[in-house]
Amino acid sequence: FLYESSSRTLGELLNS
Repeated sequence: FLYESSSRTLGELLNS
């Protein structure tokens, strides 16, 4: 499962 990938994606979206 790509947990890190999803976490980074969500982090970037929230960081935007």
